[in-house]
Amino acid sequence: MPDNVVLRLSGIEVRYGLTVAVEKLDLAVEEGEFVTLLGPSGCGKTTTLGVVAGFFEPSAGEVVLGGKPLVGLPPFRRNIGVVFQDYALFPHMTVAQNVAFGLKMRKVSTPEIERRVREILSLVRLGEFADRHPQHLSGGQRQRVALARALVIRPRLLLLDEPLSNLDLKLREELRLEIVGLQRQLGIATIFVTHDQTEALVMSDRIAVMKDGRIEQVDTPHGIYEKPVTKFVAEFIGSMTFVRAELVEPADEEGFGTARTAGGRIVPVRLDRAMARGLPVSIAIRPEKARLVRGNFTSNGIVSLPGRVVSVAYLGSRQEVRLDLEGGDRGMVETVADESQTFTRGEEVSLLAERQDCVAVPDSATVDGAASD
Repeated sequence: MPDNVVLRLSGIEVRYGLTVAVEKLDLAVEEGEFVTLLGPSGCGKTTTLGVVAGFFEPSAGEVVLGGKPLVGLPPFRRNIGVVFQDYALFPHMTVAQNVAFGLKMRKVSTPEIERRVREILSLVRLGEFADRHPQHLSGGQRQRVALARALVIRPRLLLLDEPLSNLDLKLREELRLEIVGLQRQLGIATIFVTHDQTEALVMSDRIAVMKDGRIEQVDTPHGIYEKPVTKFVAEFIGSMTFVRAELVEPADEEGFGTARTAGGRIVPVRLDRAMARGLPVSIAIRPEKARLVRGNFTSNGIVSLPGRVVSVAYLGSRQEVRLDLEGGDRGMVETVADESQTFTRGEEVSLLAERQDCVAVPDSATVDGAASD
């Protein structure tokens, strides 16, 4: 294992009878890295986290932390800090007592416990609340207590299981930045589980998008958003227009090919992976990368898809225009909300996009080995 890899999961499988919760999962987390497991409910992300923590035993595979195999070790012997969604604080204990609990279980001396508790409470800005009980704290303060309790043991790895999901939007946004800042300051390897795409994009060094117990793609936030390798990844991260098509010409030296849409149009597309001629694909276009013009517009090198306006949603400084496109597909374009960009329901328009913003992705097929990067 390379020196900078803290955690490595190899061939992890979790089965319950005939049900497969996690299948052939590989993932490496480096020193100081913030990795997010992102996916819908039931995709296996929390089960994967539980395997690392020791709450579940894998049916197959290896979990190695700092060069030490973990399978078979109980959770308290893994040197891993865990922060749960519901805080899991002891209501009869003060903040300081909650934070000190893990140190007492490890038989750390009393003076050392007191010193480390003061230090970590100061770090999470809760020093003045040491003698309060959890019921007298706000949701954000309770979550910081849970974070302090996980960090005070000085774990090799930090696991965060949807820790922000019970908080209101403004507090979530504040704590996102606090958690990332603290993680950067301490330099601790972290795995974060969420179904919130914005959290994943804002907080992560890398994101592992999961579906049906497998990892579809692991990449930086920019890579996940701009270069999805499957339709599921493109669909799950943000909003997207999908146009059904068939690949006519595979990628040239610059990574561009051509596709025939369901409406019969030959259009240029960007290909971020090798795909064969004749493969059914979806052309993925981000709403903010497209623009609208009235009427039927054509131009060389520009993807132009005629359609009809279905609805216009006013969102303050911008508006979302939804379209019925030629060939039966649905589209969406995000435009500036001003008088020059006013469209009405039923109006005939063309969706325009540059070829580099039209990514051809296969309609299915999990990318084997994508998680091993």
